Amino acid sequence: MPDNAPNELKIHGLRPPSEWRACALGHSKRGAHRAGSKIHIGARMTEFSFPHVSVASAGECFQISFDERDVSEESYFLIQRQFESNDDDLLYLECQDDDLCGHLRIVSAELERDVFRLQVACEPARMVQIRFRAGSRRYKQLRRFLKIMMPARILSIVEDGCREAEAARPARL
Repeated sequence: MPDNAPNELKIHGLRPPSEWRACALGHSKRGAHRAGSKIHIGARMTEFSFPHVSVASAGECFQISFDERDVSEESYFLIQRQFESNDDDLLYLECQDDDLCGHLRIVSAELERDVFRLQVACEPARMVQIRFRAGSRRYKQLRRFLKIMMPARILSIVEDGCREAEAARPARL
């Protein structure tokens, strides 16, 4: 989706189930190997690389999607959060790795200009690193959505090698 295109509505639970992306099976967690744009490094770190990032919102629901292209069903990483009811700070994650799908707690997250890292509280704990490309406008949208979706105690933003000051972060909408 181009930076100037209107936000698409693809929020989990609001779009028809026929359009939901299903978590694919068949990956191995032993050793390091490459499967498409995903690299497993041991059992605790998963790395993705995506050329496309999109953001969308509808009311109190927010979504970030990293994928191969605008309409990819094969390789993607989706993050969603809704504020319409108490969600206990859980985010909905979806990708082709079943262990990283569902409503999960994020322990920590860090955004740099071309990398997003998060630690997911599951058993065993998982680290996810997503390399992405985004123009200046799209990166600012991504940064804004992450600030809304994740509590300040979890999200760190690194700009020009320095962490963004907590006091400078805006409150959630």
